[in-house]
Amino acid sequence: MTIRFLVRIAALLIALAGWQPLVRAAVVTPPTFEALVDSAGDIFLGQVISTASRFEQRGAKRLIVTDVTFRTEEVLKGTSEALKILTFIGGQVGELRMELPGTPTFMVGDRDVVFVQRGRPTLMPIVGLFHGRFHVVTGPGGVGAFVANNSRQPIASAGEYARPSRALAATRPLTLSDFLRTIRTMAGR
Repeated sequence: MTIRFLVRIAALLIALAGWQPLVRAAVVTPPTFEALVDSAGDIFLGQVISTASRFEQRGAKRLIVTDVTFRTEEVLKGTSEALKILTFIGGQVGELRMELPGTPTFMVGDRDVVFVQRGRPTLMPIVGLFHGRFHVVTGPGGVGAFVANNSRQPIASAGEYARPSRALAATRPLTLSDFLRTIRTMAGR
């Protein structure tokens, strides 16, 4: 089976299962940074320590989902837990693969700031699809911690996260500490 065929099957299964909002979210317009903070029930800095794909039965549909486990370093908003497990639609079990375009992928070792939707768990728990996931990247020469968007492009400010500067050499990338301070201020902590 080709990946394109599997993507079409995944989109069809989601639509049939009554998750039309998730399918529409694949073309989500970037929310403002303030909206990301306000919409999130939980915001945390954490490191991915495991990923595991499995089958999940949803009514008459059998889907592939992936559980991503984070070890939390700091909770900026929401409940404080040593580990946070988020479940996403898609993944690979044996020879079968299911993907939904726009769903972020995680690798063990990734260090991220994650904005989690409030309310009941969904198969796309991040606010604004991939917009609510920020990578922590190491600076030039292995010095410093900076923030990048889901495409791993360093950002210069929280307000401009969806439009990172192509000329970051002329501007300073946003440090992790400044980014976390901005979130704490907006979240009212």
